[in-house]
Amino acid sequence: MAAMHAAANMVPDFTFRRSIELADLKRLVEPAVIFEGEHVDTDGVTAYIYTVAGWLDGRNIATIEGGCTVGGEAMVIHADDRASADYLAGLGLMDTIEADQANEQATLDGLAALARLESVGPLQRVDLATAAPADKSTAFEEDAKAIQHLLGDGIVSH
Repeated sequence: MAAMHAAANMVPDFTFRRSIELADLKRLVEPAVIFEGEHVDTDGVTAYIYTVAGWLDGRNIATIEGGCTVGGEAMVIHADDRASADYLAGLGLMDTIEADQANEQATLDGLAALARLESVGPLQRVDLATAAPADKSTAFEEDAKAIQHLLGDGIVSH
């Protein structure tokens, strides 16, 4: 039989838990959070600890020990009560998944825009960039805006 601990400030050791990466998180089927315990920090504030559950490539990532960490980290939620913490943990998980999906889509859109801009000769790009506002192509402006997401990724240089 599994051991249970009743101490309110005892947090499980997540060192040997299964861990997934952020890229795996968005591939989860039926993502969920698992309450792992609560911890009272040195300031007397209660933190609620959560891990992730769901199905990845047809395999349940949770075990009898509990949920899975993301990048080796558990979620720490500060809230007034457990119900609020449960809500915030679930909302945070879904927001993280949606933000990562949006970031991936922005990268794909930026790469497509870059390909369109590179299909035009350099002199024509200069003409489009320096055209009067009334003569500018909205498609060119949208593509120029879309590639801004790629700056800093080493894909587009200034």
